[in-house]
Formats: sequence, structure tokens, C-alpha cells
Amino acid sequence: MNTFDLSFGGESYQKIVTKGNGLPYTKYINRPVAWFFTQRLYKVSPNLISLSAFLFLLIGLVAFYMPENKLDCLLLFFVLFINYALDSTDGQVSRLTGKGTKLGEWLDHSLDGLRIIIVNVYLILVVVNTIEFPSVSPVLFLCLISQVGLYIVGTLRQKVLNVDIAKEIRNSSRGKLATLILLPADYGVFMFLFLIASNPKLLYSVYSLYGLYNFGLLVVTMITIFVSQMKGR
Repeated sequence: MNTFDLSFGGESYQKIVTKGNGLPYTKYINRPVAWFFTQRLYKVSPNLISLSAFLFLLIGLVAFYMPENKLDCLLLFFVLFINYALDSTDGQVSRLTGKGTKLGEWLDHSLDGLRIIIVNVYLILVVVNTIEFPSVSPVLFLCLISQVGLYIVGTLRQKVLNVDIAKEIRNSSRGKLATLILLPADYGVFMFLFLIASNPKLLYSVYSLYGLYNFGLLVVTMITIFVSQMKGR
């Protein structure tokens, strides 16, 4: 591995970090931050990076369970920020060094799926344990259901249908508008919900709206994929 391979603007950086797909936060913030870690962790096993990132997330969520003030929320956000960056680092290290394996890919996808469930359950627990509800609204669970659904649909879309929706959106006449509409779907945007976790009532309102958005996105995504595949037959 030479210096050029690991430089910020080098060939490997251009191929790995600046690739076209990805929503704004993921593309312009998370991947460059992940590259910072990649430059320092490229000798570490990608699987070890994946497991360490997941463990760091679990420890952070336990340490800051039921945040009481803005500082707790800021530290909680920092935990998610680092976890998300390291989650991208393992893939960058795999592509940079050629150490990627099917097992590593399975592990990465599995931990990603578990992370989606865990962070949503965390927010739900913060809300239901601090607000007295006569009955818990089903809307509170929409974000969890929808994000898991979007993850499953997205994974199957890539693995089974080999459809690159991101490429289709970029090449469409309404690509910029679609990117703007999809902006809240970025996991990096979702993380900002944790900054208001010390205000359960505000969190409940914003999280419910975010759940409705994700549910609508899930429905539209499934219809779009189905219709596009039927037309292609």
C-alpha cells in the first residue's frame, strides 16, 4: 500500500469515496470521515472493524440510555456518528485491500439490519418511558417497520433484481428533485433525531412524522420497483 493509495485525493479515494451513489450526508460527510479511519485502519480486518463499530454503538446506547440533557444527546449523536463512519470504513478497507469476503458481506449486512432495529427501539423506549399515553399510537412504530422494510427491499433489489435505483434517479430529468425528496431517508439525517432525545414530547412528534415519511417512501419504492420491472419484461 503506497502513499498515493491512501492520500485524500488519490486514485483509491476517487474510486471508493467519491462514487456517485448515495444521499448527501452519506456521500459528502460520512464517506470522507470513513476514509480518515480507513487511512489508519487499513491493516485491520474488515470484520473486526464491523464488530468493533457495532459494539461501540451498543455501549454508547447503554451508557446514554434515557438522556437527561443536551450534553447527553450530543454525546449520543457522537456515538452514532462514529458508528456510521466505521460502518463505512469496513467496506472501504475491503475494497482498498481486496480482503472482502462473502462472510464479511453477510456480517456487514446483518449488523446493519440489527442496528436499524436497535436504534429505533431505543427511541421508542425513550418516548414510552417518559410520556404517559392512554394508549400507545401505532404511528410510533411506523419508523421501525418502515426502515426495516426499506432495508429489506433495498437489499433484495440489489441482490435479486440487480436494480440500481440511485443511478436511475441521477439520470432522470427530475433527479435533483428526487434527491431532495429522498434527503430525509439518509441514515445520517435520521441520526439527528437523537439530538432531541432529552425532549420526549418533541421527539415523539418529530419521530412520528419521520415514520409517516418512511412509510410513504416504502410504499412508493415497492411500487416503483415493481412497475419498472414489469415494464422491462
